[in-house]
Amino acid sequence: TLTIVMLRRFLALRRQSEAAGEPVRSAVKLMTPAARAAVAAGTYMAFFLWLIQIAWRSNDRVSAAILTGLMVGLAVWKFVSLRGKIGVAAMRTVSWHLTLAWAIILVVLNLRLDVWMAAARECSVAEIHRLLPAWVIPLLTLALVLWAGFVLVLTKPTPRTPTPR
Repeated sequence: TLTIVMLRRFLALRRQSEAAGEPVRSAVKLMTPAARAAVAAGTYMAFFLWLIQIAWRSNDRVSAAILTGLMVGLAVWKFVSLRGKIGVAAMRTVSWHLTLAWAIILVVLNLRLDVWMAAARECSVAEIHRLLPAWVIPLLTLALVLWAGFVLVLTKPTPRTPTPR
């Protein structure tokens, strides 16, 4: 929720500044390739390392490898897609990357959480489904997605007509 509100607010401020012709200090200079690489790597490591660790500790090496590949691939894609972008264009790119990363995390949790819980409790997946029915996680995911959609609608910027000077 906070991420959506913050991104909407930053995007609105950028648009307002660009429409007024004001140079935004952070938008005046492009990030260096090293800074872009550090931002991309740090972002996706923060998004995925905890999930990779859970998969690894659950002896789910295939999921850990797939998640590692996704993490590296998405970081490289973000690095490349941000090249030459500043201001609103950069904010749009960042918001799409954040959305995609969260969507991947939700899909992975929906597909593998029960297996990882069974490995952590040293029991069968059937036992986990007895304790936590299989429909609970998808239902909570749906509730989260609906909530995010509600927040997006609630925080949608309204177009303002310029005031005459």
